[in-house]
Amino acid sequence: MSKQLADGFTLIEVLIAILILSIASFAVFHTMQSSIQIQAKLQHKLEAHWVLMNQLSLVEVGELAIPKGQSSIQGKITQLNYNWVFNVQQNNQLFTVSVYDNKSNLIDSGSIMIPLPDGGGSS
Repeated sequence: MSKQLADGFTLIEVLIAILILSIASFAVFHTMQSSIQIQAKLQHKLEAHWVLMNQLSLVEVGELAIPKGQSSIQGKITQLNYNWVFNVQQNNQLFTVSVYDNKSNLIDSGSIMIPLPDGGGSS
């Protein structure tokens, strides 16, 4: 009697192929999930940077001024459907703006030197 070879794959071969595809699918899913999380963090940081640049511009043109006798002011702003808190500090000619999220986490900060007309500062 001659032995006939069956055409097709055995059950073990099919299970191994499914296992390999499952592992590859999991790796792709994990990579996509990480990419989405990183993109969301970068977008949040970029929006905070826009708030920072807007506040520095307002300080530079004189629309955001620190009252005499004070060294800092704090404010809140809603930009891009998110509430931000900013703090502006003055040390002679150096103005520093810090931007926080609504959970008081520092997201971005920057400084600008502005020559004062009287050569002094408010402090």
